[in-house]
Amino acid sequence: MTGARSLFLILGLGGCATAAPPTRPLPPAPTGVVTAPVDTTTPESRPGTGDLVLLSPSGTARYQVLMNDTMAFAMPSGDSVIQYTAITAWLGQTSEPADSGFRLTFVLDSILASAQVPVPPALLDSARGTVWSIRVTPNGHVDSLSVDRTNLLAGRVESLIRFLVPSLPTNGVATGAVWTDTTTAALGGPSSTVKEVARMSWVASGPSVRGARTALVLSGRGTFTQQGSVTEFGQQRDLNTEGQRATTVYLGTDGVPAGFESAETSLVRVTVPSVGQTVEGRQRGTARAILLR
Repeated sequence: MTGARSLFLILGLGGCATAAPPTRPLPPAPTGVVTAPVDTTTPESRPGTGDLVLLSPSGTARYQVLMNDTMAFAMPSGDSVIQYTAITAWLGQTSEPADSGFRLTFVLDSILASAQVPVPPALLDSARGTVWSIRVTPNGHVDSLSVDRTNLLAGRVESLIRFLVPSLPTNGVATGAVWTDTTTAALGGPSSTVKEVARMSWVASGPSVRGARTALVLSGRGTFTQQGSVTEFGQQRDLNTEGQRATTVYLGTDGVPAGFESAETSLVRVTVPSVGQTVEGRQRGTARAILLR
């Protein structure tokens, strides 16, 4: 879930004005989540107690993923605009051993989307059937990710798929474990040079009941940045984002990801070099995934 893709979706659907840069201050941040300052100190790592759990995806699984993003941004005219994007997607997942880790395949079976600007049916149609292939180490680090097509909505879903591959300590995770990680991910496909760097601190608690599974509760808080450019509809847009994120991942004691909940806020600046235009906005978003089977 990223402000990058949400803002590009909004601007891509609604177009982008070509007037002078905004003269009014940014609108207030939308009422939302992750408003408390994130502690940026690095906690002391510890292994926890009890049985260790390593990532062990099931051979087949199905997830429902839901996200809501709200963006309050200042347009070049000086007006303040609030836009929303809501997406519900259904993903099929298969897993097979690969070297010492796994090869995960996710297929976007179905998707629904709504926004202030109606989402064109052709955009929904082109997103359905998107396939991601992900090479994952035993502790959940993504070695490689490839996708069979480029699409704004599919790209939005891709950012959520990563939460279904939790990054764990090298030898596995147990109740009471504390660790930190830094992940770098490319966003947006071939037309994008945007990269996100996320720094998260995690603590494991539980286990507790999550649906039909018993799961460890992995709670993470941290910060992220997104920088780069995207070319959409023949126009380049440069992005610079700073944000905060809180994520809870439910990892079954059998190693199967049982879903997640995530929330983030960010300050976003998008520049269109061809016209010297800058749009600034405040974003908040929530997302969750449910293991259906």
